[in-house]
Amino acid sequence: RFDIVEFLHRHVKILGDITTALVSRLFRAKNVLRAPARSSALACVRDMVREDVSAIALTDDDGGEICANFSINDLRRIESPAALARLRSCSALEFVSSARSREADFSDADVAPFADERRRSASSLATPPTHAYVELIFARAECTTFGEVLALMHVHKVHRVYVLSKCVARDRDVCANVLTPTDVIRALAI
Repeated sequence: RFDIVEFLHRHVKILGDITTALVSRLFRAKNVLRAPARSSALACVRDMVREDVSAIALTDDDGGEICANFSINDLRRIESPAALARLRSCSALEFVSSARSREADFSDADVAPFADERRRSASSLATPPTHAYVELIFARAECTTFGEVLALMHVHKVHRVYVLSKCVARDRDVCANVLTPTDVIRALAI
């Protein structure tokens, strides 16, 4: 489905007015499956299977803020019996981090997959990622357009854009949605 996002981004002009539609008006909020980052990797896989989703947002210990994404694609990185054993014995964050850091070419030994560039937003489109992947991409429900979501997915090569909304009661942003290529296709079909 990501190839469709790539195609749409290249031909965004043919989409018309939908490109300027706000995310808050175009997509209904949905429950974002979450688990603490220190949950076992295997428990997270079980949760994804039980809920019939392809990813789970991992949250930190300080109030449940999303700090990483664990997806079925991470399981494709299992290349050995040792890697499979790691799935059964480590936290989701450890599993994702070790699987992805083997793929990335980090020139600075201090740079880790979930360090400085783990958070990107629509305002960062002009500065593409400096390493092999960027973990979390965010958009604001109230001001991000459909066209910007396409651009975020394209520029950062991600399958998920987490949508934040202001929660007045808590006086902070909360994750109200996660958009995937499937959501993009559904929006065009409506």
